[in-house]
Amino acid sequence: MNSKSVMAICLSCAVAVAIPTFSRADDASAPPPAPTPPPTDYKQLYEEQKKRSDDLEKRIGLLEQHATQDLYVVKADVPDNTVKFLKQVDISGFVSSSYTYNFNRPADRVNAGRLYDNESDQFMFNKFALIAQHNVDYDAFDWKAGFFTELILGQDARGTRSKSPDTPTGLFDIGSDGDLEQAYVQLNIPIGSGLKILFGKYVTPMGFELVENEQNPNWSGGLQWTFIEPFTHTGLQLGYKISNEWEANLLINDGWDTVKDNNQSKSVMGRLAYTPNDAWSFTLIGYGGPEQSDLQNDPTNAVVGANGLWRKGVNFVLTHKCSPKCSSTIQLDWGEESGGAPNGGAASWYAIGAWTTYDFTEKLQLAFRSDFLSDRDGNRTSGFLFPVNTGQDLWSLTWTLNYKPVDGLRIAPELRYDHSSLSTAFDGHHDQVTAALGAVYSF
Repeated sequence: MNSKSVMAICLSCAVAVAIPTFSRADDASAPPPAPTPPPTDYKQLYEEQKKRSDDLEKRIGLLEQHATQDLYVVKADVPDNTVKFLKQVDISGFVSSSYTYNFNRPADRVNAGRLYDNESDQFMFNKFALIAQHNVDYDAFDWKAGFFTELILGQDARGTRSKSPDTPTGLFDIGSDGDLEQAYVQLNIPIGSGLKILFGKYVTPMGFELVENEQNPNWSGGLQWTFIEPFTHTGLQLGYKISNEWEANLLINDGWDTVKDNNQSKSVMGRLAYTPNDAWSFTLIGYGGPEQSDLQNDPTNAVVGANGLWRKGVNFVLTHKCSPKCSSTIQLDWGEESGGAPNGGAASWYAIGAWTTYDFTEKLQLAFRSDFLSDRDGNRTSGFLFPVNTGQDLWSLTWTLNYKPVDGLRIAPELRYDHSSLSTAFDGHHDQVTAALGAVYSF
């Protein structure tokens, strides 16, 4: 072995001895390694997850079983006719209340000339109205049938109850503060474009203002609505759609505001409506029939020759949508009743009313009404909401602000001025000023 081989072997041994030494020096200066986590127990995790899944399946099974049981009970306990009724019938209505202050401060706390808002300086519960209906439209091809009912409870019912000579009160009476205002059967017969029939008790088509004052632009009822229009009829009404613009109606009934005729004759009313477009509408109504009581049907209020004493007249309403925000309406009336004058002759009356509404926003509207009624013979106002008199002329101006902050709610502050040619009309005054606040929620 030469010297070079010996030196190579010695150098290799030195390197082998030095590497572990340097490694231990580096390990001493470095931080100790993190402990190795114990191995995961996957079997345990699987068992826990399986237990949670089984519990969840049991809960879902119980819920499904409970739902199935309830459905079975519903099917078993509710008759098919009830389910059918709930599917076909629309339920709606409203609740209304008001307060009126009379600046004359009448001693009897009664607002003269008012029907609904007749209580002075008092809060009133006006109406709870419940409507159930299955409406019928004109149809040229199919027979259709439905119905309409409207029950009202509240102080307003005292003003709308119909006459009925058979009852002790002389009224159709379900209680002094209740009235079945409407209840009629509807039928469409496929003749021509469709013949619609109403059979029962229904509100009058006469006039611009509705019996439900909550749907009118003004809160209080106008002079024409209050004194020279009926509220309801009991009988038959035929309707025919001549074209998209023209509609005709014929009413045959027991008369004005009665469920049992107080005489031997029926009353008739004809209506012709023309609506050429969305901006204009015209309605003309003519009516006639005896409305006073005869001896046979109503001996308490009998009038000699009642069946020959006809009440007749005409009513015309024109409505125009002036702009998207403004609408206006004019109503003209003339009427006459034989034997209605103090001297036994014919009594006549006439009236004109005008309405304007302006929508500031979708929620805020101003409504103005101006109306005039000439009742020179006292036929319509003597002893009814006014003192007994031989005749008077009446004017009124009404401003109503309609605010609808949320769907269904209407808040209506109102200021009204009334004037009469009769000095004793308003608690010993020619004039009457009232301020009112009405509120209604419709559902």
